[in-house]
Amino acid sequence: MNLNEKNVSIRYVRINGNDRTRNYVIEKELQQAYKARTLGTVIAGLEEAMFGLQGLDIFEEIHFEIDDVDDDDNNTDNNNDNANPFHSLNTEDLNQIDLIVVVKEKRRFGLKMMLESDGHTSAESTATMNLRNVLGSAENGQVSIGTDTNFSSILQGNVTWPRFYNFPCSMKIFGKDTTNQHWRTSGYNENVKSLGLSFLQHGGDGWSLTFQDDQRDIVPTTILKSNTILAATKAIANDCQPTRKASVKLNYTKDTRSGNKFVPRNKSYLFQTAMELAGLGNTGDVQFAKAGGLFQYWIPLFGESGRNNTNDLSSTFTWLPMLTFGLSAEIVTPLPNMINDITNTTKQQQNRIRINDRVFLNNELMLRGFQRRGIGPRADKLTTNPTDLLHSDSKQPPAKAGFALGANGQFLASARLEFPFPIPALHHAGCRLHLFTNCGNSLPLQEMYKLSNWKKSMRATAGAGFVFGLPICRLEINYMLWSKKFQGDQCSDIKQWKWGISATFL
Repeated sequence: MNLNEKNVSIRYVRINGNDRTRNYVIEKELQQAYKARTLGTVIAGLEEAMFGLQGLDIFEEIHFEIDDVDDDDNNTDNNNDNANPFHSLNTEDLNQIDLIVVVKEKRRFGLKMMLESDGHTSAESTATMNLRNVLGSAENGQVSIGTDTNFSSILQGNVTWPRFYNFPCSMKIFGKDTTNQHWRTSGYNENVKSLGLSFLQHGGDGWSLTFQDDQRDIVPTTILKSNTILAATKAIANDCQPTRKASVKLNYTKDTRSGNKFVPRNKSYLFQTAMELAGLGNTGDVQFAKAGGLFQYWIPLFGESGRNNTNDLSSTFTWLPMLTFGLSAEIVTPLPNMINDITNTTKQQQNRIRINDRVFLNNELMLRGFQRRGIGPRADKLTTNPTDLLHSDSKQPPAKAGFALGANGQFLASARLEFPFPIPALHHAGCRLHLFTNCGNSLPLQEMYKLSNWKKSMRATAGAGFVFGLPICRLEINYMLWSKKFQGDQCSDIKQWKWGISATFL
């Protein structure tokens, strides 16, 4: 008889190593194994339990051991403090086994840093403290503090409960207080206070549903040096007022990358998509729909790099190049007014989206060579002499080409060819050489529905550089060989080195 078809059932489960974690947290993940009646289905249930326990992110190690039960053992009294009886069976034709679960818990406290920069005007740093399983119910808490060179700041906290009330998802409650300073690029700052509730598919990847309420104060910051008249363009000034956004967000993520996710070595892909609806039922002051997605695909040329991966450096150092494709798109459009849609004009509906709801290029690694907010609609220059315009709290002039207004649609694409670093030890640590080309465009609402508008103003760059896959982000140092840009774009000159660091890239 096939061993996988052997009739068995679990008699006892013993859990060791859970100094803080309560037994029921682990037993929730073992339900399929408990219900199994053959050795094959028991093993399949344990594999599912392993995936679920790893998704809790509270254990460093998880081991399962199966012990056969002797016939004489069936009549013995197992009064062991570490034994947790699950069920007893009257079916005599089932062989009984004992399951031993051994876990090693992660530390209660953890600290990590995240860095992001465009290599020119802005750099962000965020410190996050993790609180794991403090109460023993596998809850995860986070507190983050961050700042950047533009004096923006963020303070946020959240708590996540896995399998909340036995639902097949986790629940997260979060709140944050954020100051976003965009006076250099767009002539405004915003203060945001947010509260929200999310339901997340257990295990990391998958679906998430978020209900969020934001109280936002948008303030124009640039003034004329000669007097106190606001110098922000009318398009910006109209949006600079307190506003409330009540939204529902639906996200999906699938990530098959393993090892260092910032420089994958094997065939893999990343897929992310998000949809946001704000102002449903006329709640809040803005009403819009926003949708976006990102797709990246890595494939080794002429073979599978690192297929027989071992700890030997020579087995991971290969001259097989890695080809990478990346696509990113985002669109935001106003929703019709739920009450007086017939009387609304097109202009009024456009104003249902504020400047901080529109689409911007968010970092230099999304369109290499261009700066943050470096493409898309821009306001006219307010003066021929940029030094006549000063930030109210600084002596630095704003962007010479006019403020970035944000777009309603954006499309980015990239293709890269990565080669191993000539030094095997550095290659194994995540260093690469690459050739790249990318293109993109960003258009306002009235222009984005015609394909010809996307073609005639498409930006593009090409170059070569160095890639460093750090534990918390990706660092690139690139040399620009060619670029196609338009008046007002913020782009590096050709034959120039430029660096960028971020956790998001194409």
